[in-house]
This record gives sequence, structure tokens and C-alpha cells, in this order.
Amino acid sequence: MLNDTSTHFTAFPSYTLEPVPRILPWLSDFHLSLVLPVAAYWFMSLLFFFIDKKDYFSQYRLHTPEEFKQRNRVTVAEVLRSVLFQQAIQTALGLFLGWAMDAGDFYGRDDYEVAVWAARVRKGRYALPWVFALVGIDATTLGHQLQIHTRSLGDSGSTKMAVSLVESILHPHLGDGLTYGFAPWEIWVAKLIYWFLEPAARFGIAIMFSDSWQYFWHRAMHSNKWMYRAFFPPSSHLPFIRRLSPSFTWYG
Repeated sequence: MLNDTSTHFTAFPSYTLEPVPRILPWLSDFHLSLVLPVAAYWFMSLLFFFIDKKDYFSQYRLHTPEEFKQRNRVTVAEVLRSVLFQQAIQTALGLFLGWAMDAGDFYGRDDYEVAVWAARVRKGRYALPWVFALVGIDATTLGHQLQIHTRSLGDSGSTKMAVSLVESILHPHLGDGLTYGFAPWEIWVAKLIYWFLEPAARFGIAIMFSDSWQYFWHRAMHSNKWMYRAFFPPSSHLPFIRRLSPSFTWYG
């Protein structure tokens, strides 16, 4: 357990990890997360392939069937191999990261993680007077002014939270009667970070890496002569992507 007497934290909540029930009994959620993007890709691709073959929405076509026959100088097998090759790299990278990071499906430590974030918020809050001082603002004077202003607004829940925030700045060692030694607003901010901001940041970083590897792989193909020739089909001196015009419905 973590204890921090310098900041008046009580013992953090204990926790017991339990396996997360699988969505599919025969496949772990981690492996399902690798399968779903590929499955979604082929589902949407086959949907557009069906629309193309049935000639639905023909008025919205960018290329006519005749253009496909005349301009494409690449076979279906070559395109299929290219798609599967890229998806194999994507899946292999996911498997490697899962192995390296020891991805496990467990739950039960949410309250503990919220408390950890509350401790970080507490430590960050101690730096506020120093930050204000850098720009010439006296934190104590500002706190008293805000305290008077917020108390004049009434007794609503948001007002009480604002008063609690101001008092915690004025009295940084206030801790009696608080949840695990934290003020209510600290718990609220910690929950906001843990349940919303941190997952959003993780998702954004994951999307950045997921998209950027494709860009750098393609750039390397055009920058390295060996890769340019080795990974493109040898049936033509023109690169693969130049001979694929217009694209198939299942190859963007």
C-alpha cells in the first residue's frame, strides 16, 4: 500500500484483480482487438464490392467499368497479396506489443487508480502558488477573493466544490473527513482524468501510431531503391500503386 504522510494521504484503497469476462469465450479480448480491424476492413470492402457488382448508385461512380479494364495493369491476385501483406504486418506488430507489454484482461483496481490520480492532482495543486508567483499573483490573496465570491453564489453543489477548491489552496494540509485524505474536488478531477482524459489520450496516441506506420512504410518504399523494387510485383517496371488506377473497391 502507498502511504504519504507528507501530503496527509491515508492508505490507498486495496484491490483484488479479477479476470475480465471474455466477449467471446473462445478468444481473448486482446486477440479480438487484433481481429476486429481486419474483419471490419473486409466487411466494408465486400459491401462496396457487392454494390459495385450490382451497379448500385452508378451515378456516383468515380470510374466506369471500362476504365477499370483499360487503365488497371495489376491483377486481383497482386492487389490481394499486397493487402494481406500489410494486414499481416499490422497484426504481427499488435501481437508483439501485446507480448512485450504483457497485455492482460483484468479489472478491480479502478478505485485504486483514481486514488493514484488524486495523489498526482494533490501534488500538482501544491505547485499552484509557485506558478501564480511566477506571473506576479499572490495565491493567498487570490484565494480569499475567490472564496468570498463563490460563497456569495449560494449553496449549490458546484459552489461547494468551488469553495472546497479555494479552501484547499488556502489550507494545503486540510485533510479531515476527506475520502482517502483527498478533497471531493480532487476525487472528481481524478475520476475525470482516469475515466475520460487518459483513455482519450491513449486512444489518440494509438491512432497516431496506427496511421503513421503506414505513412513511413510507404515513404520508405519511395526512398529506398531496394524496397521500391523488392516489395512491388516484378511484372512491370512501373511501381504497383502507379499501375493500380483506378483502385479496386477493397484496396484504397
